[in-house]
Amino acid sequence: ASNVSTTNAPTSAPRSGLKDLQSPQADDITEFPFALGVASGDPAPTSVVLWTKLITDALSGKGVGADRAVLWEMATDEDFKNIVARDLEPAPEEFANSVHVDVTNLEPATSYWYRFKIGSHTSVVGRTRTAPAEDAAVESLKIAFASCQLRTAGYWTAYPHMVSDEPDVVFFLGDYIYEYVGGQGDLAVPLDNEPQTLDDYRVVYGAYKRDQRIQDAHACAPWVLTWDDHEVENNHAGAIPEKDEDRAGFSSRRRAAYQAYWEHQPIRTDPPAEDGSLQMYRSLRWGTLAEFFVLDGRQYRTDQPCGDQVITSRSNCEGLEDENATMLGNEQEKWLIEGLKDSGAQWKVLAQQTVMKALVLGDLLLNPDQWDGYPAARQRLLSTIDENQISDVVVLTGDIHAAGAASLRIPDAGTSGKVVASEFVTTSISSPGFGAIVGDLDLTPLGLAYANFKDRGYGRATITKDSWVTQFVTVDTVKEPQSDAQVDATVTVKAGTPGVVRK
Repeated sequence: ASNVSTTNAPTSAPRSGLKDLQSPQADDITEFPFALGVASGDPAPTSVVLWTKLITDALSGKGVGADRAVLWEMATDEDFKNIVARDLEPAPEEFANSVHVDVTNLEPATSYWYRFKIGSHTSVVGRTRTAPAEDAAVESLKIAFASCQLRTAGYWTAYPHMVSDEPDVVFFLGDYIYEYVGGQGDLAVPLDNEPQTLDDYRVVYGAYKRDQRIQDAHACAPWVLTWDDHEVENNHAGAIPEKDEDRAGFSSRRRAAYQAYWEHQPIRTDPPAEDGSLQMYRSLRWGTLAEFFVLDGRQYRTDQPCGDQVITSRSNCEGLEDENATMLGNEQEKWLIEGLKDSGAQWKVLAQQTVMKALVLGDLLLNPDQWDGYPAARQRLLSTIDENQISDVVVLTGDIHAAGAASLRIPDAGTSGKVVASEFVTTSISSPGFGAIVGDLDLTPLGLAYANFKDRGYGRATITKDSWVTQFVTVDTVKEPQSDAQVDATVTVKAGTPGVVRK
């Protein structure tokens, strides 16, 4: 697979001379227009995407109006004494004056600092880095991975700790926003009803991205993002909404949500196509050490079985055994399988949304929205890994608002069978815990190496040619603006030996 495999990726305009460019005139912009911060993402060996958005105020989510341009600068030092690239980039009114710059011709495995300017205004400085050359022997990689940050549920007290970790890359695995509104004070999402239109979703993103904690996290390292359901609506499946009565207007709602997502994230892909679709799945290499396959488990999936009922009976679950049911869609599934077979990297990593490990207790299926609702698709994937002797496969997962680690076994990711991969699930940044749903159920028979169903936090990992070490970081509270944090568990996978071991 290529370093970043997306279609029709935008590229920055030809570079102008570094001494010839000035900040574009914008006398009408009196308020600070960079109030949602800056971000970078999708690092490749010689390129990285830079992002910002010009706004009138953080809560409205509105752009500054009219087509604009910003000056961006990239340097090898934080003080910008050695600027290596500088150019103008459009900030179109059509996309609420969001800015996406695909900076090219950079040096591999190099740290850079970047900023944006318009008129008399200069953004904060962000730090990013490029990936190593594809054939580079890399000694180690530090990542953080997170998901599920319901704004109205609490403060994002995990992010300052993530920033202090100084990760090389942050992976965000879905539910960056929620369609749920309301809340109080700093945690308010100022809409009366769930977002339906593009303007609505822009308001939601404004409420989320104005938080200084997430701005600092974006500014500390490049992010690699994918989405799950709440970026549009809870438990939607492809073009099928959660509730049948909402089908009439769901296509336009999803189109609006997709555009708003693109406007607010540093991803290397074009805005939504004419049919409203948005290319999200892609792969990124980190030298010979790791290849990350970033999956889209929402846009192409078939409808959930069992009427999408949480904690339901497998024996009465209509559609559960459908061989044609798919989590990824045929095209993405084929792309993933071929990429796994062809990858020359040591660690093959699936950065994706929903739990792959079987969470089944006798006849009880805990959540058909996860891979448990698509057992034929899961079996195809795990069998491919086994039959082709694809080693050192790791799955990174979010969604469930609980932390966990497990070995994945053929044929069904259950508790028996040959181990072919390992899975690490991060708990939520702020969203309420899954423990409230499972209640007093005895989860011991699930065979998890580690599980935490009550705490909020994130995951971090150190990857070397010999091992993958994941630490699960939990915070004391999300009900106060600051919180202490600690490592709740450390879990290891040894290279060449699939399966997780808790230290």
